[in-house]
Amino acid sequence: MALNVGQIVSELRCTTVTELRRRYAEVAGEPARSGNRHWPQAGIM
Repeated sequence: MALNVGQIVSELRCTTVTELRRRYAEVAGEPARSGNRHWPQAGIM
C-alpha cells in the first residue's frame, strides 16, 4: 500500500489540536505532553 505523504501532511495541517493529540496517543501509545500544535503533528508523521 503506497502512502500519499503530501495528502497526509495536508490533512494534518487542517486537523484540530485536540484531534492531533488523540491521533498522537494512538500512534505513540502515550499522550502528547504538549498542547503545541507542532509537537503531536511531528509525532504522527
